[in-house]
Amino acid sequence: AMLGDDRETIGHEKAGIMRAGQVVVLAEAEPPVSVLAQAQKLGLVAGQSLFQREQEFTLEWHNAEEWVWRGPEQMQAYALPQPALAGAHQRDNAAGVVMLIEALNARGVWAMPITQAQIGRGLSHVHHPGRLQRLAAEVPVWLDVAHNPAGVEALAQAMRDLPASGRTLAVFAVLADKDALAMASILAEEVDAWYLASLEGARGRSSDELAQVLRSPNARAVFPIAATEASPFLAYTHALRDAVSGDRIFVFGSFLCVTHVLEHLNSGGIGRDERGLNEADNE
Repeated sequence: AMLGDDRETIGHEKAGIMRAGQVVVLAEAEPPVSVLAQAQKLGLVAGQSLFQREQEFTLEWHNAEEWVWRGPEQMQAYALPQPALAGAHQRDNAAGVVMLIEALNARGVWAMPITQAQIGRGLSHVHHPGRLQRLAAEVPVWLDVAHNPAGVEALAQAMRDLPASGRTLAVFAVLADKDALAMASILAEEVDAWYLASLEGARGRSSDELAQVLRSPNARAVFPIAATEASPFLAYTHALRDAVSGDRIFVFGSFLCVTHVLEHLNSGGIGRDERGLNEADNE
């Protein structure tokens, strides 16, 4: 993997964007130790330039319609609408965003501070292509760029939060330097049929190679492989043909996988969605 093979190494690499004297928000209650070490090295001060979940801010409670964000003592608590993005983890992400806005408000970054009402409107209308994005198709189709075990854990929870009466079909494509078996294993109890796709490029992996990984002796689960296709869009259309009323489809495993499907759909393919993933982040 480009950023590292474990959470601490990846955290160290991502912490490289932090700068002394600038605002840093850690949206996790227990971030990697490597991130906290870098913050200390830069002299970031808790409550002034460093804000950590469950230390300087918290998500107090929530129901189906709203949730309450509470910041440091000098900042008021907000009752806010649920984010328009699907998935309980998006509320956690939103809590970090609100903390960043309030920290910048306190620094006078903007001539007119951003208000609670503006934050609420932003949450109600936010759209992020490829993050549990719902497509208008014959059966429910969800696109998600989960490309590592942590992302797939969040996707698994979303699957449980969005139950279906029929089967769950997975369109799955993963780069060669990713732990495909760990990702698939997390969803072994959630997915009824796997439609595997090839990804091209120097880090690409063929659908046949991916099938070998899922069928390896190290696999602790059986993965019902319905098809191996040359591209994510072909795997998607295959799953769509096989789906019946009550089924649902999840497309995931890589930014490249989701992008490939969206590009074809936005050019007039099956299950068209009017908004696409503009660019793929580095995985």
